[in-house]
Amino acid sequence: MITASKYCLVFLIGAVISLTSYSQKNKKIYIISANELEVGKSNLIFINRNGLNNDSLILKSSQGYITFNDFESYLLDSLREGKVILSLFKSVNTKLILLDKKNCISKISRDRKVFNSLQIKPNITLGTYKSGKIPIDSVRKISSLSIDSNYIITNAVFYFGQNDVQVQSLKSSSFSQELKKLWKFLRPGTLFSIAEIEFIDKKGNRYKYPDNKGFLVIE
Repeated sequence: MITASKYCLVFLIGAVISLTSYSQKNKKIYIISANELEVGKSNLIFINRNGLNNDSLILKSSQGYITFNDFESYLLDSLREGKVILSLFKSVNTKLILLDKKNCISKISRDRKVFNSLQIKPNITLGTYKSGKIPIDSVRKISSLSIDSNYIITNAVFYFGQNDVQVQSLKSSSFSQELKKLWKFLRPGTLFSIAEIEFIDKKGNRYKYPDNKGFLVIE
């Protein structure tokens, strides 16, 4: 299971604000998150179920990808700069009933700004894909991470799935035997992310890539 400690902790401020306002006008607050989310990070979103069955709750976002983290939280990845609308619904038969809505803003993280100031372009990809949707036919042809020839990848961590999350670590751009075995079982609808990417240049200078890369396998 992916733990919150590996991801953005800026949600704590937003969580305090939301919990403080919980009793205002007797309005039930379900979505607890930071008002400001980070581009390129996995943002933790808490759900206050208020006694509702978790199976009947559906969290949606106006952008990015949502994955289930644990019983009362989700991870939101692959955001762009701009407005983000989080909506929580209760599923009743074939209808979706809106329970709560929260407007957030996504901004470039401080780590990304520092990285940009270095003016280096490692161009890290899976095949030709930087992030987002990736066709299953392309997935099957990939056996390594790609990076500009001026750099060498020294670390990367793959996270697969939504509920029972599987983790695979690499110390180079090439897939390990364990990752290759797991890779064969990827199917359309699979969500996965790559985090903790580190690399060096030809002079031995070390860099840590500031963003996570989120992918959704499609037909």
